Amino acid sequence: MSEHKAELERILSNFWDGNEIPTNDAPTSTDQLGAALDSITAVAVLLEVDTLFKRKIPVEAVIQRGGYKDKEEFVTKLRDQILKVVEESKA
Repeated sequence: MSEHKAELERILSNFWDGNEIPTNDAPTSTDQLGAALDSITAVAVLLEVDTLFKRKIPVEAVIQRGGYKDKEEFVTKLRDQILKVVEESKA
């Protein structure tokens, strides 16, 4: 499992970098009201993750509804959920 962890983190990090919705920190901006990466966009990363693990990862089991506020949350939560699903499927 740990052999896939670093590669999974790289996939998630690169996906975030290419898909993050830029926000404006200006006091009058409404950008902070939404997620920096919405859950619908996040589903696309599973195509690459499925290839890594050679199995279909169920969207409803790993993608957080409403999206992710920052890269750390995206990588950490999604990584943990994916690894949990993969581990449970082996049991």
